[in-house]
Amino acid sequence: MSIVSENQDIAKSAKIDPDVDIRASWIIIGENVIIGKGFRAIVSGTLEIGYASVTKNTQIYCKNIKIGSNNYIDGVLIEGSLNSMKKNVSIGNENLILQNTRINCNDEVKIGNDVGIGQYVDIWTHGSFMDVIAGYPYSIGPVSIGNHVWITAHSTIMPNTKIGDNVIIGNNTVVNKDVPAGCFFAGMPGKVIKENVFPPKISQEQQEKTLDKIIVDYLETCISKGFLPRIHRTGLNIQYSSPRGNDVVFYTKERKIDGNVDIFSEDFRDYLRFRCVKFFTDIPFKPITPLDFQKLQGLE
Repeated sequence: MSIVSENQDIAKSAKIDPDVDIRASWIIIGENVIIGKGFRAIVSGTLEIGYASVTKNTQIYCKNIKIGSNNYIDGVLIEGSLNSMKKNVSIGNENLILQNTRINCNDEVKIGNDVGIGQYVDIWTHGSFMDVIAGYPYSIGPVSIGNHVWITAHSTIMPNTKIGDNVIIGNNTVVNKDVPAGCFFAGMPGKVIKENVFPPKISQEQQEKTLDKIIVDYLETCISKGFLPRIHRTGLNIQYSSPRGNDVVFYTKERKIDGNVDIFSEDFRDYLRFRCVKFFTDIPFKPITPLDFQKLQGLE
């Protein structure tokens, strides 16, 4: 492990792989952060990662970067030219950024909260190649992505664009203009397909049916893991009794958990995340490995 910094504040609970290489003027790493194998960062200013964030197989080359809490970032390239003075990146809380995504930060990039970015997404703040003296185009400008946004795989975000809150970007979309809030946006180039559709309004009865289906499906996974909890739903609240007898209540409307959390209720929290019902705490999600995988991995 190589960490080079004039100033650093690294929480004792942070887990940093020996393969990690970080070089920055300031390094701030919060509680229960996991920085996995393949992480490289050269940051001339401040590198900050909030609590319970997980990042691995990621390369970062910029001036300043702030990554909030409860993020999962895997296999991402964040880079800007050495000639740019605006290489600043801000990533909010509770985001997911997946493999082979590239964030070009020759100008400022801002990503809000609860943003999902799929595989092979390109975010560009700079686009040029041909001779500008000969009249060819040159573009550079910031990119801003709001809250509660889903950018699906193979999409491209062009410089000088803003994506509003509560937006879904369809696969293979080219975003070359501002995207209004609440819409479904898709195409090459992209356009508004449906407007004012997000967030949708659904009844409590529909919400309860969704939770019931999730609970039934989860109990099936528990069989493959070798344990069976007791789960009861009352309204939008879920009472979970683990095999150890620990009782936990998941308040889905408030996104709060109350009770004595153990590895089994943590497994349920991770399954809820998998089904897009998210409860964030100060620790990363951690499921229990199914028995067949335990055997193959030699964990039994």
